[in-house]
Amino acid sequence: MSSVAASSSTSNTYTDNTSARVVQKSLGESDFLKLLTTQMSNQDPMNPISDTSQIAQLAQFSSLQSMNSLLKNSQLEGASNMIGKNVTASDSNGKSVNGTVDAAQLSSGTVYVTINGTQYAYSSITQVKAATPAATPATTTP
Repeated sequence: MSSVAASSSTSNTYTDNTSARVVQKSLGESDFLKLLTTQMSNQDPMNPISDTSQIAQLAQFSSLQSMNSLLKNSQLEGASNMIGKNVTASDSNGKSVNGTVDAAQLSSGTVYVTINGTQYAYSSITQVKAATPAATPATTTP
């Protein structure tokens, strides 16, 4: 009786190109749909996921999106209320910057304030003071 042994001399090499990766800080709707699709396609046909479980997941995701939207709108409103006020913020090096808020904006999901012509993240503000009134020249009445 003869035996047959299988041997393989080929090897696959995979490299990970870390410089081509895009870093995301949060999961989005497309990520959730990919996970849901993968979950459904890999489920056990004898023990499928219940429809109530899927609806619960969709409701949780919808609720999370609404909360994130509410948070961004709240931050933008808070930043816009600072326009004209003196604030202290930390720059990217941790140095404190004092100045008057000129503008507020939402860009790429982050709220920014403009202080003396430079943008700072709303979250970097450490102190808010009432605006100092401009000195008015003394007037004399005849």
